[in-house]
Amino acid sequence: MANEFIHIEIPVKDFEKAKKFYSGVFDWKVEILPPEMNYALFSAPKGPGGGFTKVKEKAKPGGIVNYILVNSIETTLTKIEE
Repeated sequence: MANEFIHIEIPVKDFEKAKKFYSGVFDWKVEILPPEMNYALFSAPKGPGGGFTKVKEKAKPGGIVNYILVNSIETTLTKIEE
């Protein structure tokens, strides 16, 4: 697995909302860890897994950019808007 992403961290304000969004749109499996860990893990069907870090404010521009491969951008955008 050299030269491939193996873990991605995505900052989120709310673990439950992130779980609902990423599970519903991309079919990711999300496990919210105990509150004292302040972290949630995700696994994508074919891609690298990663985690959600909890932040108090929206992530600032210039951070990590995540690319997600989808079969149909139109279908995915419709799900996102819902």
